[in-house]
Amino acid sequence: MNHPPFEYSPLVIVGMFVIFLCNAIGYRAKFALKKKGYPYSWFSHHFRDFKMIAQAISEEKNEEEKAKLKKVRLMLYSTPVLFIIGAAFFFRVSQQF
Repeated sequence: MNHPPFEYSPLVIVGMFVIFLCNAIGYRAKFALKKKGYPYSWFSHHFRDFKMIAQAISEEKNEEEKAKLKKVRLMLYSTPVLFIIGAAFFFRVSQQF
């Protein structure tokens, strides 16, 4: 029984890339929290990371480090929207619009 070769739609590839990017951003935030000694969990408590990054920024004295944490926070805050967009592309929901 021969099946035709499976071809990925460009939208599926874009969706997979965006989802991968969101995970990379989330784990970048976890590494920043680990480096600063804040609580983190590799596989859970993802929403707690938002609170911990904000706390790390407010307690940071070094302006250069504070700027880095603010960039991480900005990227982290973008991930929920990006993840939904990536999932829409991945599951081809966007083709219905």
